[in-house]
Amino acid sequence: MGVLKHFFFLLFLYVNNTSAINNPQEEFMDRFDINKNHVNIKWSNSGIHGKGKFKYEIEERDVLSEGNESEKSTICPNHVKEGTYKLGCPDYGKTFLMGFEDNKYSEEFLNEISFGFLNKKYKLPIEIPLNKSGLSMYQGLFKRCPYNKKHYSMIKNENEYDMCFRKFYNNSNISTRIYKRGKQNRKYIYFSSHGLGGRLGANIEEPLHKYKNDEHYVTKKMRYPEKIKNLFDCSIYSHCIGPCLYKDFNNSCFLNLPILFNHQTKECVIIGTHEEKRIHNCQSGSTDQNIQRCFLPVKKEKGNQWTYASSFIRTDYMTKCPPRFPLNHTMFGYFNYSTGKCETYYMNHEKRTLSFSKCIETLFNNIKKQDDVNNSSFLWGVWTIENNANEKTNLASMDNTGSCYFLKKKPTCVLKKENHFSFTILTANSFNLNQNIIYPELKNNSSKEGSSLIHFKDPKQTNKRVLYENNKKSKRNVRTKINSVNPFTIPSTLNTNEKEEYNKNEVKNYPNNNISYIQKVHSSFVNNRFNIHSDSSFKPIHKMIQMNIYTDNKLYNNNNQKIKDSNNNMNGMSVTQRSPSIGENQNGNPQQKYMERFDIPNNHIFIEWQKEGEYGNDEFKYNIISNKTAGTSQSLFHNYKDKTCPNHVYEGRAHGSCPNYGKAIIVQNLLGEEYDKNFNLNFLNEIRTGYLNKYFKKDVEISYENSGIAMHNNMLRSCPVHENEEKLFSVKTDYNYKMCKSKIFSNRFTMKEYDPKTRLFMYYGLYGLGGRLGANIKRDKQKEKKYEDNITLPMKNPSLIKNLFDCSIYSYCLGPCLENSFGNKCFRNLPAYYNHLTNECVILGTHEQERTNSCRRTKEEKKKPNCQILRKTTDSKDWTYVSSFIRPDYETKCPPRYPLKSKVFGTFDQKTGKCKSLMDKAYEVGINKFSVCLEYLFLVSPKDLYNSRRNNYWGIWAADHSVNENNIEIANGKCYHLVVKPTCNIKMLTYKNMFF
Repeated sequence: MGVLKHFFFLLFLYVNNTSAINNPQEEFMDRFDINKNHVNIKWSNSGIHGKGKFKYEIEERDVLSEGNESEKSTICPNHVKEGTYKLGCPDYGKTFLMGFEDNKYSEEFLNEISFGFLNKKYKLPIEIPLNKSGLSMYQGLFKRCPYNKKHYSMIKNENEYDMCFRKFYNNSNISTRIYKRGKQNRKYIYFSSHGLGGRLGANIEEPLHKYKNDEHYVTKKMRYPEKIKNLFDCSIYSHCIGPCLYKDFNNSCFLNLPILFNHQTKECVIIGTHEEKRIHNCQSGSTDQNIQRCFLPVKKEKGNQWTYASSFIRTDYMTKCPPRFPLNHTMFGYFNYSTGKCETYYMNHEKRTLSFSKCIETLFNNIKKQDDVNNSSFLWGVWTIENNANEKTNLASMDNTGSCYFLKKKPTCVLKKENHFSFTILTANSFNLNQNIIYPELKNNSSKEGSSLIHFKDPKQTNKRVLYENNKKSKRNVRTKINSVNPFTIPSTLNTNEKEEYNKNEVKNYPNNNISYIQKVHSSFVNNRFNIHSDSSFKPIHKMIQMNIYTDNKLYNNNNQKIKDSNNNMNGMSVTQRSPSIGENQNGNPQQKYMERFDIPNNHIFIEWQKEGEYGNDEFKYNIISNKTAGTSQSLFHNYKDKTCPNHVYEGRAHGSCPNYGKAIIVQNLLGEEYDKNFNLNFLNEIRTGYLNKYFKKDVEISYENSGIAMHNNMLRSCPVHENEEKLFSVKTDYNYKMCKSKIFSNRFTMKEYDPKTRLFMYYGLYGLGGRLGANIKRDKQKEKKYEDNITLPMKNPSLIKNLFDCSIYSYCLGPCLENSFGNKCFRNLPAYYNHLTNECVILGTHEQERTNSCRRTKEEKKKPNCQILRKTTDSKDWTYVSSFIRPDYETKCPPRYPLKSKVFGTFDQKTGKCKSLMDKAYEVGINKFSVCLEYLFLVSPKDLYNSRRNNYWGIWAADHSVNENNIEIANGKCYHLVVKPTCNIKMLTYKNMFF
């Protein structure tokens, strides 16, 4: 009888299996099977998985595993938990929050670790203080990796490094210091073993000395960053460099460290710990205690360009792991093997109203807290945008509100559905509408819409393991209510006030809180120094203002279509801009695209020209080296190997991708002498650096008393100097020669040429129209000499410069020639001034814009340069300050040259479809005059990327009465300083918007 029952049971299974319908999406959906694919792996030359030299073995199948059980023998130093992070799938957008003082996204995690190993090695406290430390691994101390032939052979005998020799070990591609040979000053040149540098770290350069609190040592750039081209390279690199870090610090825990990879800059940062969080027995504040800093994994929208991965990322991660961004217009579902349809009405049982960003954050935070929950729970999610009044709304930013669903069971199919986005715990907190992922299409089986037919042809089934009975069971349980997401556990290290800000009944990912912004204006300083007159004193903002920092942080739009400003100016102070009316379009914000050019925090950033850059078009290709906002009044970038340029006081190089219209650098004369405080042309005189004197071996440069800040004008004969130099330019990895060849060097740029008719040399200036004070260099007689020896000459072909972008590119392209001629790399990528009336382009000889220290104060200080201050007045309206890195789409991604006329900035309300004015009493500043209001906003705007005031870029001036070109300078009105990013504008008479 038992045999008969067994026979009928097998017959039942066979009948049900043969009657089941194949799922044509099964192979595609395998990449979302996180429990099966996101597992611990280990590189092995004899592994059964992988291909070529990238062979591996699969170990535990645990999606939440933080380490490999087989290697949990001891706890690593400075770790709380044991184990090694070895999971095979990348975790897109995952970064870390250091400490719990501030809930905003910060890149402090990229600062160097401070575990005490360097202090122990050198017997000197040279490491970064604990309260400033991050998670980035030490830079390394080895000359090369492998160390030597013996070390090379030892690694060769290991069973897991075959993939390293050709790509990294051979040709000494990994080194952190090289010995510089020379007649004098023989010393080591230091590099980092990973990353692009510029973060806070230990003091590893000689002479070694105790780390001082007032010093800020920054990490170095790795020697060959071009070796890292993608995420997989970065992961393998960390695995390959492990034996050298192990030998460096005699610590096996520095083997196989995890990494963070930036998809925009291609930066590869090795993380110095296998732990993913530390919330106990750690410092949550900023005080320098003798314990490590607390940290937590987060998935913020601002960190969407970073990806966290192990040193064991699987070779097939592009097909076996979820994609980086959510699936566009796609809905997760469950395939019914009896009907052949994809069922999706399960989601009506669990709904939350969240922004797209918060939806992804909530799922990510929840799974990281489920240490005791079944690992198959809540790994997937679906978000759909919320429509108002049956009106179609398109996704515009991660702040859009919609319905958020968390899925307990692994989805087995997907459906095309507009404005639905499907994601996993490994997905980045962002979206990319250009992402094109193809899969076999099915139609929905919804009880409301009626049954649908399967929409595919000749499916090739790869797995028939699902039986009909299981499908019926799945169908019966499809309406089972999804378990609620576990509440967020607040770390015990948070103080009482911080704990009260959290809602313990639902998941919170460190939300932005209202920020008390007190506008600090030193009226006496501003009035006395800049001669600004106002009818009333400056009034501080005294109300609580909520900062909307993350508004409209959509992925960078690579659209470089330029549009010209066809505007009427009024005495050079205002223009009329045509922008869509709020009433013209009911589907979202019709002004969104237009208002992108006022998004200074996201558009005025740090870029670098590259031959094969990720952004731009045609020959103007570039990469983004930092998404941080560049300074507006003074813009400097600090991510360079050497801190301070010769003859400079401040660190950094001039940078910023947007032009700064009307920005004036006032070169001051000696105290007690009359000079124009508003504007003068002293900056156009040549700078005094000592480099020309060194070349000619005598004093030919202009005196400090008469000097300006314009670059030396009479050094080069041509650029490039000869064909060999041009060949060197063409192979430079940090120079976009292709762009310069097509734009500037189509013919060799000449500053000295022989005239066969007169048999004399003709001389030209390096830039500009000449006529300024310069070095006193004797020349051969010219055919028609119009200038004295100490007066600068015009460039040969000034028509080469047609606009400010040409001026910016011109300075960039001449950079290598200036660097080679003067032997000073700080003469590369110099800023410039462009005059809109004459098209004159003047290259500056300094990256500094403001200089108030180490400068001339009295007549007796003859060996100091003049002081420099920054202004923005009506007198400087024809001049524009540009870096060598102005983005090619600046006419659509940067503010226009003049303020908008009769427009008021506002914020768009998605629900009402209206633009709410930002002309609020809380933003009012006690300034009456238009020009004073404009300059005030410029002077108090953030000066550099380390400034804590991130959103002080916009303003409104509202006239009390009608204004025109005759009364604009004497008209009174109200000045508003906005600290919230505007997303729309309203047409109103007598008002002007301002932006800086």
